Amino acid sequence: MPGTSAASVARELGAHALKLRNWIKVVCPPIDRQKNFYDTSLLL
Repeated sequence: MPGTSAASVARELGAHALKLRNWIKVVCPPIDRQKNFYDTSLLL
């Protein structure tokens, strides 16, 4: 069984970030979305 490669980890994180961004886009107003996405980017 192959170990977890950096590429697969990056893909996984990218998928989660995209889902989170889509969720923020739906839930938050535009100004908050920009701020929240920036804050989230700092955490990743």
